[in-house]
Amino acid sequence: MTCFWDSIIRGLYPDYRYTHHSLIEYLKKNNTLQILVLINGNGLSNQQIGENNEAVNIYDIRSIFGGYWCSSCDPFLILVCNTFQINIIHKLLNTTIDYTINNPKFTILLNSNYSHMSFQGRKK
Repeated sequence: MTCFWDSIIRGLYPDYRYTHHSLIEYLKKNNTLQILVLINGNGLSNQQIGENNEAVNIYDIRSIFGGYWCSSCDPFLILVCNTFQINIIHKLLNTTIDYTINNPKFTILLNSNYSHMSFQGRKK
């Protein structure tokens, strides 16, 4: 049950090549409070940034095969955008959540339902 991580890895490929563990370790190592990502055009509050930072810090890498509960303002999706300078368009059920930065390298398209995330494609 690694669909969340698989979808991100597929979206980053071929520019970046990671395994589940190496991606999570890289994100945890590069976790920051300097977040430039907008969610549906809105910046994050200092409290949201702090809570997301803490969620990444305490994430147990040993739990990756037990699934990941992705949220509508997901700490890891925010960090992926910020770290790799990309956009993510995440269709979560019937709601589209845009994670955006200025001058992204590319955009990853993701789709989720109640129990599964899938990589839908990439665009420049």
